Amino acid sequence: IALYPASYFQSKDQARQCLQWERRLELAMENGRYFDLRRWGIASKTLNTFFEKEKDVIYDGQTYAQYYKDAHFTAGKNEYFPFPRDYMVVNPNLKNVLGWEGVE
Repeated sequence: IALYPASYFQSKDQARQCLQWERRLELAMENGRYFDLRRWGIASKTLNTFFEKEKDVIYDGQTYAQYYKDAHFTAGKNEYFPFPRDYMVVNPNLKNVLGWEGVE
């Protein structure tokens, strides 16, 4: 393992790209990765690209990824979950927002 060359950090965008790659490797297959994607504002792009690539993949003759055919991440809605119905019954002033209005 070597250090990054100094040329990788000539701009904020390059430094951010290096950080995102390191976090991707560090948090692969862990739930913390999702929160990085959300914080950086790239969750929709990253997850929808993944769903598109995986939906037709066949592993050893098995179509394990068939559930990705209908998967879609909607920016502005899917970053957060709706409040559970029980919470809204206990506190009638509690309202779902961010595209979850009317969901119980």
